[in-house]
Amino acid sequence: MAAIPALISLWLVAFHLGADPYDYAPQWSDEIYNWHQVATFRAAGFQGGYYTVEEEPAPFSFSHFYTHGPFYPALFGTLGRLTGWRLDSAPVMGVALTTLALFFFIFWTKMDRAQLLVLGLAVLTFWPMHLYMATDMRLSFFDVIAIVLAASFYRTITDPDGASPPIPCPLRRTDLRSKCVIITWKYRPTSSANHTNPWLHLRVRSRLRSQACSLKSDTEFRSRCRTSSSFCTASCG
Repeated sequence: MAAIPALISLWLVAFHLGADPYDYAPQWSDEIYNWHQVATFRAAGFQGGYYTVEEEPAPFSFSHFYTHGPFYPALFGTLGRLTGWRLDSAPVMGVALTTLALFFFIFWTKMDRAQLLVLGLAVLTFWPMHLYMATDMRLSFFDVIAIVLAASFYRTITDPDGASPPIPCPLRRTDLRSKCVIITWKYRPTSSANHTNPWLHLRVRSRLRSQACSLKSDTEFRSRCRTSSSFCTASCG
């Protein structure tokens, strides 16, 4: 069951396109950028060159990577140090991680036969997973995160008494960190674009306000989680 997306993706490449899956090479600009950032981390860690937009690096000095952040290059670069980093490495790792994530989902949720059938139909017909699994577009990586989070939330929601109350708090902290990166990287008030385009400036300020409200909500959630386990459990019900 967990191998269905990998098998379909392999079939599409090998039989529909008539190509060898190991002949893959990055072609789209995002694929090339993703591949090169991983290669940089594999070779130099956080001491590699800068990947920027309009020559403006991230304000966090430890990260020299693009707007999507350092996590993907760090994860795949670390794996690349163990297995090597070839042109076809990203799709191979994406297939492996997605399959492992689905195994985890099935094991963690303890699905019955009817649920397994529905899951099988879902992954059988979810064509974006099959197509992007054969690329270096990070979509397989996002699928992996979504599957793992879905499994965690499923157990928390369906069995709030048996699930560990602190589980939602680390998930909220992960979301909080991602919002911090979005704010500090994308929306710098000193950007020249904000001065030359007043409408863009207004949109940026509006987005900043909404992000700040969300950050405040996340901070309050974390504070209440630390002081009341019952609040964490109730908030997931």
